[in-house]
Amino acid sequence: MSSMVYRAMKICSTHQALHDEYEFIREVSLKNGYPIAFGESVIRKQLNLVYPPHAIISTTPGTDIIVLQVPYYGKASQISGNRLTAVVAKQYSSEQVRVVYDVTA
Repeated sequence: MSSMVYRAMKICSTHQALHDEYEFIREVSLKNGYPIAFGESVIRKQLNLVYPPHAIISTTPGTDIIVLQVPYYGKASQISGNRLTAVVAKQYSSEQVRVVYDVTA
């Protein structure tokens, strides 16, 4: 049956003609006693050989990391960095802030 599907894919020049051939192949497989799922799986396998399935793209957003370099002036810099991190986490759940303290400034 896979050779029938392959032949249909090579010969048919329109989508409608290909659809009609697939319907014919399904009918022939049913008349020969094969279950519908078997005919569908053969068609699917042949189509996947010619047209590989697209990769599924996740719809969940990834976490972006924002690096913020600030001068270090003691405890006040740490408090400001913690507050900034908390505000960004609250407002933008898909963003993450990493505060880097610069002691050379």
